[in-house]
Amino acid sequence: MKNNLKAIREDLNMSGYELAKKANVKSSMIYMIENEKRNPSLLLARKISKILNKSIEEIFL
Repeated sequence: MKNNLKAIREDLNMSGYELAKKANVKSSMIYMIENEKRNPSLLLARKISKILNKSIEEIFL
C-alpha cells in the first residue's frame, strides 16, 4: 500500500522508534509499513493517524 508515513513522520521530527513506541508496536513494523513491505491493520492505521494528527487518507493513499 502506498503511503506518506515516512515523509509525514519526518516533517514532524519524529523518529520511527518514537512513533512505534507511541503506537505500541515494534519499530520494525513502522519500517516495514513505510517501505511498503507490510500493510497496517485498520486499528494501527487509526492509531498512527491520531498520533500524527493526520487523516488515514493523508497517510495511506
